Amino acid sequence: MNYTPGFERWWQHYPKYKRKGKGAAFQSWKKHNLEDKAAELIEVVDAQSEHDDHFKKYTPMPSTYLNQARYDDDVPKPKRAMVPAHDDPEIPTEKDPYIRSINRVALPWFMKRGGLPDERMPAFIKLIRSLAVDAKELHEKGELTDEYAKVIRTELDDFAERT
Repeated sequence: MNYTPGFERWWQHYPKYKRKGKGAAFQSWKKHNLEDKAAELIEVVDAQSEHDDHFKKYTPMPSTYLNQARYDDDVPKPKRAMVPAHDDPEIPTEKDPYIRSINRVALPWFMKRGGLPDERMPAFIKLIRSLAVDAKELHEKGELTDEYAKVIRTELDDFAERT
């Protein structure tokens, strides 16, 4: 069968453990004229796969997902601050061990505050990245100690006062 490029991209983003019935899903795709919405549907299914616990537990078959317009469902916001992926190798990502170590201190602080307004998230992410870069430099110099956790908390508290 000749699948459209948008459908093929969406199919690759659908959770692997539920990628069954590709032909039926493609028929639903065509029936609902979704080719022009491919990028949007990919973004939604990625967000649902990552942040929606109900979707993770009860992922529908792809054709059911399309026929029921499950891509129009509300997607919960992330429950924790995350440093988004990017292409710049100089900027640490969430997978970076220094970001993970910063997050071990920052996330409880973040959750205790009940999160942050959406407009403050870019500044928060920038702070986390900056702290990770500092931690990496200290580690490379052999100067990274447990005391750095106090520095992180101080920086976060200063950030909160500015918020």
